[in-house]
Amino acid sequence: MYTKTNLPWLYDAATGDIVGVKDTDGGETIFAKNETVLQSAIPVGIPSSGSVAANGALTLTTAFLETYGDGLWLFFPANAVYAGSQAGSYWVVMTTTSAGTIYDNKLVFPGSDHPPTTPTPIVAAGPGAYVQSTGVSITQRSATVPGGTLGAHGVLSYRSTLRHNSSATAKFWKAFLNATSFSSITSTSATLSNWNVRVYNTGSQSKQLSTSWAAPHTSATIDPLFGTEDTSKDASAEILHQLAADTDWIINLASIITASYGE
Repeated sequence: MYTKTNLPWLYDAATGDIVGVKDTDGGETIFAKNETVLQSAIPVGIPSSGSVAANGALTLTTAFLETYGDGLWLFFPANAVYAGSQAGSYWVVMTTTSAGTIYDNKLVFPGSDHPPTTPTPIVAAGPGAYVQSTGVSITQRSATVPGGTLGAHGVLSYRSTLRHNSSATAKFWKAFLNATSFSSITSTSATLSNWNVRVYNTGSQSKQLSTSWAAPHTSATIDPLFGTEDTSKDASAEILHQLAADTDWIINLASIITASYGE
């Protein structure tokens, strides 16, 4: 680190970036280091139950509110796409709010969620009706937080914008750090939500608490959750969704996970 003559800024000697400021009393203040570990606006989600005809022709029981003509990743249970197909999120291009074509390209975690350059057509007889999984948390976003990124007082911030149908049954958004769930926020009648959680290291790289909130706000109380995940080593940050009813659906339109270092 070094300073430039008559300027209070502190610069990184390797990159030249401003990393802090020199105080009037001679002390130094280092700015918090922020790192984006995940950022995506490729839609991914869980559709309702439906049926799949030959060559991946999809018809949904409950229509989306928009047509995803540019494509999105959708989760299907085992054997739903074709006989012997594995459970997972497949690339789907919709032609209406309730119909589209499933391709034989699966979302792999961790890895890129970019659309396949050349989608792989499904050439198979359709298995017919399928029932969507309920009561199961399904990974929708996944990123690696490099060991030491948070420090002893850092914070991991999860944010998502979500679209979902209006019903009396719950659609869940969950934030995980490794095996610990730090949030489980639900929505019912609202069709657009912005859900957030922050996981703080509390003086140790292996001791956390979380705060959560949602917009539009509800009267529900979201209590802080606590964990003991070791962030001095590489850790997994994930966003999961869950449906209570197979006639519901939820789409994660965009998400960002950022890590802020704190000594």
